[in-house]
Amino acid sequence: MKALSSLDLHCMVGELKPLEGSRVDNIYQKGKEEFLFQLHKSNEGKKLLRVLVGKALFLASHKEEMETLSGFCMLLRKHLGNATLASLSQIEPERIIKIVFEAKDSSYALYIEFLGKGNVIFSDGKGIIIDALTHHEFRDRTIFPKQKYAHPTMQYNAFSLEADYLSSLLSSTAKESLVKCLAIDLGLGGLYAEEVCARAKMDKNKRPAELTAKEQSALLKAVKQLISQQPRPVVLMKNDAVSDVFPFPLETIGGDYQVFPSLSEALEHYCAHARDAPTTSYDAKVAELKRIIEQQEKNITLLEAEEQEQRRKADAIYANYAQISTILDELKAISRKHSWQDIQKKTKGHAIIKGVNPREKSIVLDIAENKSAQ
Repeated sequence: MKALSSLDLHCMVGELKPLEGSRVDNIYQKGKEEFLFQLHKSNEGKKLLRVLVGKALFLASHKEEMETLSGFCMLLRKHLGNATLASLSQIEPERIIKIVFEAKDSSYALYIEFLGKGNVIFSDGKGIIIDALTHHEFRDRTIFPKQKYAHPTMQYNAFSLEADYLSSLLSSTAKESLVKCLAIDLGLGGLYAEEVCARAKMDKNKRPAELTAKEQSALLKAVKQLISQQPRPVVLMKNDAVSDVFPFPLETIGGDYQVFPSLSEALEHYCAHARDAPTTSYDAKVAELKRIIEQQEKNITLLEAEEQEQRRKADAIYANYAQISTILDELKAISRKHSWQDIQKKTKGHAIIKGVNPREKSIVLDIAENKSAQ
């Protein structure tokens, strides 16, 4: 599954805004890659905010099995239990969601980053980091407790883009094509950058600095239309399988679109049915543990059967101990004067001795109703 783009998050925030004013009932964790915030909204009841670290967040229709309880999750429970979700917003144009919580005596902020592998950072009301899911030191910022939280900043913001800033971007970019400039410098990502070029009816490979004033105007209009487009969430179907999720159908992406009432429902459907939906390390560990348990259960069954067999042999030996002891004493005395090959020949047809192994110097006795003791 691809990570949500800045535009995807922009649309999702609009959908999640009604969560503001909810109370935190509980927080669950699944592995290291998934969290579930169980909220309660007055007159609406339970709400489930599912966070797939580095990938997506959305309202879930049901609570999946959540077994992991890390120290970080316990920390969130401790500080955010019964707190009010005061605000939920995107730090535009970054792929970062900021959720502010108001507790009884304090304010807290949760920063959910969709950059790289993703991260969840918990801070106090002043932005001082209390803890993070992953500690990291970047060239321009540090994610460690007691440090001031700082997020990356882009020079250009697609959500507040104006003509002069667009002109500045196009004339100064080092990118060789328009589509790369829009995707990277403006942060639209590849798919939406191509969509803007198609809607503006421009060659995506044209050099940015070569755009005329008229073309720049058409490009700005296409960007603004894309940003402000009314959501019509869809799941892209290819070869009868889910392929991708978008807040609305794209002109540049062919295939069958399945429409959903909300982006959350589209994402939940995708996560449940996508062939390439990610298997988290938690899921992989669970599968491996299940395999180990199944193998151990088979081994236990075999060992129990072996135990019963050995117990029967032991009982037979105990019941016939005197007879076995006499035979062993006789064989010990005979072996001093004769070879084991001779003993093997002389014991053929013996009522109790049914086999002799000269190499191992062992015998097989038939005792206790044909139960063999070796």
